[in-house]
Amino acid sequence: MLARNGRQLASKFPNGASAVEKRFFDVFFRWSRVGCVAAGSRRSSTQTLSPAEAHSQKFRHIMRLMPHPIVVLTTMASKTPGVVDWSKPGDSKEEIDPSLYRGMTLSSFTSLSMGPEPLITFNIGFPSRTLSALTETRHFLIHVLKANTGGSYVADAFTKGNAVHAIPGSEDGKETVVNTAFHEAGSQEHMTVRVHEMEHSGKRGVRLPLLDCRSAVTAVLESQVLGEGDRAGGGLIRIGDHVLVVAKVTGVVAGVGGYTDTTKFISVDSKSTRGLCYRDGKYAKARKLIRAAGSSWQGGENQESEDATEELDD
Repeated sequence: MLARNGRQLASKFPNGASAVEKRFFDVFFRWSRVGCVAAGSRRSSTQTLSPAEAHSQKFRHIMRLMPHPIVVLTTMASKTPGVVDWSKPGDSKEEIDPSLYRGMTLSSFTSLSMGPEPLITFNIGFPSRTLSALTETRHFLIHVLKANTGGSYVADAFTKGNAVHAIPGSEDGKETVVNTAFHEAGSQEHMTVRVHEMEHSGKRGVRLPLLDCRSAVTAVLESQVLGEGDRAGGGLIRIGDHVLVVAKVTGVVAGVGGYTDTTKFISVDSKSTRGLCYRDGKYAKARKLIRAAGSSWQGGENQESEDATEELDD
């Protein structure tokens, strides 16, 4: 009651409240309001969860304990949405509109098969601009990131959607509309965003944005969604509010990361080529356990457990 009417009480002093008294009642009034809000938030946080919510929360907590591989997918949207005519030859000198670049960070990426042809899979929630571009071009690049601060920066840049913004031109002063994530990544030292052309069975190649940075990218995989021409199924399978993507790896981009050609991997330093992963809300890197795979374990309850991941180096 005092908190609610403190200011009115201060105004009813016989000789008028002093400045100090007015300040006291004002501070007390503000403090009481903050306390009420805090008390209300505490009560709301203790509300009983529904069985479905509790089940989802437990599952989320369990999945946070597991490391998930982190890669960046890049592709290109069509100038005419929904239309890509592969029968017409493309113009390699045609200027690329950077606002059509599409990219996103994936934590659901995994290999599905190694032979007779390599297959990969991941899922994308919809609606998604990147998913829309995939249904049009059906070709994309997967950037396998290094487990260092450079790799984590690239991954973080592509978690913010495909917003665009205008930048002033360097020569004529005209503004150019660019994809914000690609522009942010390309502004970093030693990072270049360039156009890479994939081969296609039709008369034209597929031009896609590629992130070229030896210090952050281990390798780039050329990939194609299965079931080309069959948008009702094939490699795009809708499950709930996500689409499961199944694709084949058609090649490895030469000259990016540790690859100088399509047949030989030149890096032998296992520490420098560890892939970036995500665990318990943080980017991390996998580390080699002392015990070899398949060996027996004689540990007891009191034996200190080994962690398969560790924090990134600065």
